[in-house]
Amino acid sequence: MLPAQVRMLAFDIKANTPVIVLEVGKDRIVPIWIGVAEARAIAMALAGLKPVRPMSHDLMKEIVDGLDAKLERVVITGIREDIYYALLHINQQDRTIVVDARPSDSIALALRTSSPIFVSKDTPIVEETEKNKLFIELKNRLRAIRPEDIA
Repeated sequence: MLPAQVRMLAFDIKANTPVIVLEVGKDRIVPIWIGVAEARAIAMALAGLKPVRPMSHDLMKEIVDGLDAKLERVVITGIREDIYYALLHINQQDRTIVVDARPSDSIALALRTSSPIFVSKDTPIVEETEKNKLFIELKNRLRAIRPEDIA
């Protein structure tokens, strides 16, 4: 597993959808295309904004806290047929519960709980170099957005 952090929230102009970009080490990224609602939840967490009423990810955090549990980590496990997969590792009373989840929901929850995010070695990672054609295409397709653009 490789440690990752949220680098930016972007918008893929060609696909007309938000993208969360994870940074995995120096000059390596993992772009994950996500839904608008999830992008809004991630943007609010990145901006430190609290909604008047809890969003789904706030509710998930409250449930985990209420069960006296802790989100130990989120692991982006890979991609199959253009669908990304993730696992939530939740610790409760010295036992770990592993829950299948969408990466976007997992990241939104990790941001709310200050939990670490990891990427498995099976997940495609884009090398961020000017000679990498995939990176150049991706860079041209993505437009960085600010949290307030979505929230």
